[in-house]
Amino acid sequence: MGFLRCASCEDFWFKGVDVNLFSQFQWNVPCQPLSFLIYRLVFALYQIGWNIAIITVWGDPRFYRPVDSKAKWPIYASNWALMFFSLYCFTALITAISLAKRNGGVQATEAIEMEPSKTGKGDVDLDPEEQMKPVSLPWFVKVTWFLQVTSYSVTLFVSVAYWLIDFDPEVEHASIFTIHTHAISSVLVLLDMALVATPCRWTHFFFGTIFGLSYFVFTFVYYVLGGYNPYGEKFIYQSMVDWEDKPVVSLVAAILVSFLVAPLFHLFFFGIYKLKIFIHSRTQQHVRKSNFSN
Repeated sequence: MGFLRCASCEDFWFKGVDVNLFSQFQWNVPCQPLSFLIYRLVFALYQIGWNIAIITVWGDPRFYRPVDSKAKWPIYASNWALMFFSLYCFTALITAISLAKRNGGVQATEAIEMEPSKTGKGDVDLDPEEQMKPVSLPWFVKVTWFLQVTSYSVTLFVSVAYWLIDFDPEVEHASIFTIHTHAISSVLVLLDMALVATPCRWTHFFFGTIFGLSYFVFTFVYYVLGGYNPYGEKFIYQSMVDWEDKPVVSLVAAILVSFLVAPLFHLFFFGIYKLKIFIHSRTQQHVRKSNFSN
């Protein structure tokens, strides 16, 4: 199978996959679904707890530059990404609980094994979407999938952009809350991608584009309505979101981030997903050969 297979119409939306992929690890972790539920619970409590803490202390001189109003917390892309990732963690927990109840509770079961099929040339088909029976996904699963797709890319992007472009050690210090927003959250995103079985489609790249366009439109409207940043200045990000003094730069940034950078970050995660499936497939083959030889 090619890295980027031909897409059908349903590939651009949230359908055509087995719902069980949203309630299990990619790997043969013992005591599923209970272990998966515990993972989701710990993950959600940790991320949401940090989100609440960050909002609470934002602007506190001990951790941040003093701000003129806490109500301006949502004007930053970093905080949009933080909220999206926290929402994903919450809905992923609800999804795991709901699917566990549908499947008969939390009694320990064996992880669902995705039997690789063979192509005419004897190659292993690596995509689990084609190995498991697709069913209609409940609405909350679709919401979780959307939040996952979007939050993965934007969380990693804002981390990279913050440290490369925005962070100025002469103006602010990197508190634990800043580090969580712009570093630890990205580590959690990569960890989650590596562990869970949720599918990733290259065709979902446009959700990051929608997120980017939405944010830049918001910043423009905020500027037109006379909004200032928390430090009394007209720009939000001086290097790339400054509609007052750098409108052309801001417009170019909006186009590049939305239509080039966001899809590239999504394809990065798609590549990780395909690598994960490849490793899992080879591991399963090795286990089968060992069992057969014994």
